[in-house]
Amino acid sequence: MSTYKLLTYPNCENCTKVKEYLGKTTISFQEIPAYTRDGKIEVGKIQSAGMALRRDAHGIIMPILMRMNDSKIEAIAQGPDDVETLFT
Repeated sequence: MSTYKLLTYPNCENCTKVKEYLGKTTISFQEIPAYTRDGKIEVGKIQSAGMALRRDAHGIIMPILMRMNDSKIEAIAQGPDDVETLFT
């Protein structure tokens, strides 16, 4: 069974949009602030898994939704437009 982790930043409009979207579903997720030690560890796991993180002029596109199976990352989505792709 898949579980989900959501990496977010404070005052991030896209993060708020994704949390609102997920709140309207039955999907439960663990929110992890990306700027914390735990958030940086999760970003490192994504990179170690060979998954590319998209960037824009401001840095890594946020939020990052991670679909996990046990402790393995199955897929990631970045930004509100990508989130639905993890559920189709």
